[in-house]
Amino acid sequence: MNNIVMKDNNTLMDSREIADLIGKQHAHICRDIRKQLEEQGIGESKYGSTYKTIQNKDVQCFALDYEQTMILISGYSISLRASIIKRWTELESQNKPALPQSFSEALQLAADQAKQLELQAPKVDFFDTVTKLDSWLTFKEVANMLNLPNLGRNNLTKKLRELKYINDYNKPYQKYIDQNLFKVIESVKGKKVYTSTVVSQKGLSKFMKILK
Repeated sequence: MNNIVMKDNNTLMDSREIADLIGKQHAHICRDIRKQLEEQGIGESKYGSTYKTIQNKDVQCFALDYEQTMILISGYSISLRASIIKRWTELESQNKPALPQSFSEALQLAADQAKQLELQAPKVDFFDTVTKLDSWLTFKEVANMLNLPNLGRNNLTKKLRELKYINDYNKPYQKYIDQNLFKVIESVKGKKVYTSTVVSQKGLSKFMKILK
């Protein structure tokens, strides 16, 4: 697919193209998208769409913006993420605005773009960082990554306990392990078995949205 999806003057990426780029079945991509939208409390209709098959049947698909695309691919491998990011770069270059016709217009455009970048910087920096991660994170590392006021490790775990993601012993509930937000690691020292909880990139993205 080489088309550019536009909605409300925003560039979007079709879920079929995402499937083609990373070599996954479209049905599986749609399943992952539904799951991430549900976990964020976002209705499917916001990004949902349909297309017709050669048999003239309507089939559901999705058109994601940059942020939702980055959340989706954060759980995939580096090579798959690289394919999507490269495609986003191509889409953005094809959708550049026309050049201003006068010097005053150029100044206004520069000012508008600077303001927009200033507003988007925290979000873009965060998701750019997340897509470069390739490992599980401790609660302390998550707190550092979120970089929110008064949110160290202890306050982070306290908040996650209040939200019922982890229990009083800082262990995640099974349903959130199944959702790939956490993993419990066991280690043996002498005759004792120790456990520790780590957070996935998907969990990091989710907690950023919940706590910001």
